[in-house]
Amino acid sequence: MGQANIRALWELAQENQRKLKACKVHEFRTELPPDVLRRGIHRRLICRNCGGLMLVLDVYTYCLGFKAAGGDPNNVLNNFE
Repeated sequence: MGQANIRALWELAQENQRKLKACKVHEFRTELPPDVLRRGIHRRLICRNCGGLMLVLDVYTYCLGFKAAGGDPNNVLNNFE
């Protein structure tokens, strides 16, 4: 991979982080198959509010934190519980 490609990927990653950090509440609407954590933890989901990408495992962790803070994780990811 050339230096230009590495720089482009780095810029995409930074832009994605800016989107995610600016989002007030992430919302992911997708039906995940029951075995997604076993076979697809590197799958990325797109937030409907900010357009940022998150790994499925990160979305799961976000939902747990959202619940711990008193929110309904089903508002973040449908059918979470």
